Amino acid sequence: MNPPSLSRPDILRILHQLGPLARECCLTSGAALVLYGVKKRTRDVDLICGSGTAQRLLAEGCPFHESPLEGRIFTISDLVEVLEGWPMEDTITLGEYRLSSLESIRKQKVALGREKDFADIQLIDSFLERRAAPIRLETPRLVLRDYIPRDDEDYFLLKSHPKTMYYLQDIMLHSREEGRKDFANVLADAARPDRRFYFLRAQLKESGQQIGSVGYTVTEVNPMGKHVGAGYFYLPEFWGQGFGTEAMERVLRFAFEENGVYRVSTGCLAENRGSERIMQKCGMTLEASRPSWTWHEGQLKERHEYYSLNTWES
Repeated sequence: MNPPSLSRPDILRILHQLGPLARECCLTSGAALVLYGVKKRTRDVDLICGSGTAQRLLAEGCPFHESPLEGRIFTISDLVEVLEGWPMEDTITLGEYRLSSLESIRKQKVALGREKDFADIQLIDSFLERRAAPIRLETPRLVLRDYIPRDDEDYFLLKSHPKTMYYLQDIMLHSREEGRKDFANVLADAARPDRRFYFLRAQLKESGQQIGSVGYTVTEVNPMGKHVGAGYFYLPEFWGQGFGTEAMERVLRFAFEENGVYRVSTGCLAENRGSERIMQKCGMTLEASRPSWTWHEGQLKERHEYYSLNTWES
């Protein structure tokens, strides 16, 4: 019989069932790698505990065996083990749970030295390389990539264009000084390990000419992954040619398959039929129609909101 295969929702359900124990310990190994997005599934849930928790488990009669690294390994169930005092240099907080850092997990895997550990090490290294590398996505006609310093003038021309930014006047640029500051923030955010801004330059594959920008901003991070708000804006000479749908479909695939996103939200004014058609063609679901919701051009207008969920783990 094959061992159980736990996805992200399975792990979160187990942690919830463990209650206070899960919150006082630190998630590590395969289950942590699933929550990070390094791998899709794992066989069990491993938690690291301190000496106080270990003594309580011992007093409760919890069965244990000696660890190959240090301390004891307590068996909570067929799917859960608690590791006493395993080396853990750094942690992050994800919702109500703590996770060993990827660097700490990698060192644990090196110390254990089993074949399956070296397989996980390769996954961790590949994940860290992808996370550090500039984003470059391709479609049949387009390249979607991270901005680089020489894009500053194109960035300003796009975000100051009155037709391009007609429905996005709150982020429209009005001066080159304003544009320089905004663009500097974009470049700085892309270099951060906790990056939030994933809007990409959209350009024609053959010529490299800028046509617009597409992507998303991370609004929340929890154990299920990232919740993001998506958007796009294009120069008017490229409207009505299918570029918006082509680009958004690729961004959604990147978000769900490579960037740990579990929910994408977006929307537009009801009168902006071209933008809404992109959402519909990308298979997004209408979540709400909000009459008299958004103030635009001196009046309240109706807004339509859409969403898409990551279903690759289910």
